[in-house]
Amino acid sequence: MAQSGLTLDNILSGHRGTLKTAATHAQNKELSLEARVFEALAAAKIWTSRVAMHLNDDARRRYFKQLDRLHDTDEWAGEEFPVALDSYKGFIRFMLLTKSDSKPGLALSAKGNLVAVWQSGEDRLTIEFHPEGSADWLVSRKLEGLWERAAGNSTIARIPEVIAPYNPKVWLEQKL
Repeated sequence: MAQSGLTLDNILSGHRGTLKTAATHAQNKELSLEARVFEALAAAKIWTSRVAMHLNDDARRRYFKQLDRLHDTDEWAGEEFPVALDSYKGFIRFMLLTKSDSKPGLALSAKGNLVAVWQSGEDRLTIEFHPEGSADWLVSRKLEGLWERAAGNSTIARIPEVIAPYNPKVWLEQKL
């Protein structure tokens, strides 16, 4: 894998890789919706295959299954976009960075950003991964009988640090 430049260090530091053609076509409105979805899914799965040695098989299969469900265009309404490859890469970077085996629910924003949601009881962590390597995060947690909510935007690498006061282990170390 050294030839492709996709080492774990490069993945975690935000190395973008070389799958720009499919990702660019996936956001191209001139293509049919089906073609854009096919291109986006193919780009995400090809990229995943290049970093598969860093993911366990269960996680890889689960992410593929969730991506396929998210791209069921019969469920789409309006001008939605398929997953942006760099947003998906950010999610994988986060999961590898935190060494999490948790199983977040995944969703797509209307712009094609991947949104991951972890829930433990009533407590929730939501992260929207942006293509440029940043992410919006939202924590909603009941601590000492009171609801605390916090939100922000930061680089993916800083998220564990900025949400640390909310004990993210309840989400990231959870095995469902």
